[in-house]
Amino acid sequence: MDNVIEVNPFSAASFFIEMMFNEENIACGTAFYFILQGNTYLVSNWHNFSGRHPESHKPLHSQLAIPNRIRVHGHDVDNLGVSAISTYELSDSDGACLWYQHPRLGSSIDVGVLPIPNNRDANTFDILAAVNEVDPFDDWRLEIGEQLFVLGFPFGISDTYRFPIWKSASLASEPAIDQENLPLLYVDTATRPGMSGSPVIKYQRRAVSIFDKDRHSRFHAAFIGIYSGRIAPKNQIEAQLGRVWKADCIEEIIRGAVQPNI
Repeated sequence: MDNVIEVNPFSAASFFIEMMFNEENIACGTAFYFILQGNTYLVSNWHNFSGRHPESHKPLHSQLAIPNRIRVHGHDVDNLGVSAISTYELSDSDGACLWYQHPRLGSSIDVGVLPIPNNRDANTFDILAAVNEVDPFDDWRLEIGEQLFVLGFPFGISDTYRFPIWKSASLASEPAIDQENLPLLYVDTATRPGMSGSPVIKYQRRAVSIFDKDRHSRFHAAFIGIYSGRIAPKNQIEAQLGRVWKADCIEEIIRGAVQPNI
């Protein structure tokens, strides 16, 4: 009998993705699912879904390839050791985008949201359900200097069963202040390519476990936002700061339902 794999719910909610042009893999990254009002969405960076730089809109691929579909490496909900790969179209037959960008600021917010049909493959976990499962108890406030984690796939690296690597980070900017006049946080972390689109979470052990009638919670956890790459240093001595888009961006994008015209 096969052993059942049990992992942290956040690990089960962060997915390795491949950006595809037809059947050709042209880039990789990280994504997660998000549920709002019963509808499911795949969330990653604008530059992952578009294949373009969010400022210049120039193609990122060396041969100028633009992704038209995305492959998500998920897991069977009954046995997380079993892979479950789903493929979604990023554009229709006319090349029009099927995903959403921010309704006012467009690619200035490097977050993309792809609606997933409700008849989707059930072999997925979503980040919102994971947050509710892990930590339904606390009323808390995020503070500068706190330890965070970026859950992704640096250089495409994962563990044996394609679960993410947890890269530690510390919150480097005041959370109440929008950096660059955008809903943006800075984190101090040494991330690598392949982690774009990663969920960023707060996850730490409680001083005292909290119990309810069904289970107990030893950890405090919360979804903070979406990682979007580093502010590139001029040399290896300079601080490595990463950009994290605040979680509120996701609902704004979903409610706006604006498709890019690129």
